[in-house]
Amino acid sequence: MLKYFDLLFGKELDELLSMFADDINWFIVPTSTTIKGKAQFRKMAKNHWAASPDRIKKMLNVFATNEYACLEHITGGGAEGRSRFCYRQS
Repeated sequence: MLKYFDLLFGKELDELLSMFADDINWFIVPTSTTIKGKAQFRKMAKNHWAASPDRIKKMLNVFATNEYACLEHITGGGAEGRSRFCYRQS
């Protein structure tokens, strides 16, 4: 989870994607959509990160068992680095 957090919003997308199964299903709560497979995840990540180049992140909490892990963080940034927004992901 710590490695994932370090890679999140970075330029090492291949290294980030190597952490996921090929048949990943990533549910995005705020939009109620699901990203299916690494190709869709790559496209979403590139679009998302390019739209907010000044994105920041702050870890709030992380815990894990042998089967499950949870990472809670705050992220924010703005389109073209001007406006600010923030949401919590866990």
